[in-house]
Amino acid sequence: WTVDLKKQVTSTDYDNYSPWLRTDLVFDPETGTVDLMWMTNKESSEFKGIKYLDTFRHGKSVEDYLPSSTYSPAMKFFRDQDFVNYCTASNEQVRTYDNVTYGYQMHDCWTLLSADCSENPTFAVFMKKDETNKMSLKIQMGGQFVEIKPSGYSMFELTVDGEEVDLDDQESVLYPSKTRVSSGVTESYKFRIHKWDNTFSVEIPLVIMVNYDGTQIQMTTSPFLKGRQCGMCGDFNRNKRFEMMGPQECLLKDGNEMAAAYAWADGETCPEMPECSGAEYSFPEIVNIH
Repeated sequence: WTVDLKKQVTSTDYDNYSPWLRTDLVFDPETGTVDLMWMTNKESSEFKGIKYLDTFRHGKSVEDYLPSSTYSPAMKFFRDQDFVNYCTASNEQVRTYDNVTYGYQMHDCWTLLSADCSENPTFAVFMKKDETNKMSLKIQMGGQFVEIKPSGYSMFELTVDGEEVDLDDQESVLYPSKTRVSSGVTESYKFRIHKWDNTFSVEIPLVIMVNYDGTQIQMTTSPFLKGRQCGMCGDFNRNKRFEMMGPQECLLKDGNEMAAAYAWADGETCPEMPECSGAEYSFPEIVNIH
């Protein structure tokens, strides 16, 4: 891009620079909050009521205010009271449910991020690196698979059990009925897929919410799953010790070993499994979702 920084840019000038990114910040010193808006030539996203003083002190970021573009005091209360918690993953680091952050090198094999590892598991969330170094997402729920992967600039390919599904902005599709809704949901569903601002949300009611935008995956899970989680997001036991626990229930050295240990070796060239002894269950059993 060639931009004259001495020239004041007006709304009219934006058409002369493509693609472009504009960031607006509005601070409110009385409440200690800031409203953030990101705009490009393609789309815009707004995040309201971010408490920037708490952000500096406690290391929070904009992701703490997703999935809603309006900051939710109710969600903050639930998180502060330990009712719900979340895990986020990019192609460079993972923040676990128990608030431990570690780095790793992402590979191109499906890798388990988070799963219900009880006797009758209900879901498993996988990620892998795609050809453009972004992230692809796969979620298994019962016998059904949801897969979302980048297909171009701000474009995605969504499939459910191999069938391509197109969603408009602010549109949801409910399963198993395949009902499409653009406002309130009035029927029960097993899971829902919703699209908003080039972000997809996959919800299993009272179990997990997964948000995905091609560069980051965020999972917010139910408190009923405490201690029943496994994968790179940790075990969600509210204890930060022993967070690098592999699928064979032994401690691993670092994030790269975690990524290798939870890789789903399904015929692709995957990292070698770290050595471990004393296994109580094997990874293939984890992905046998009911």
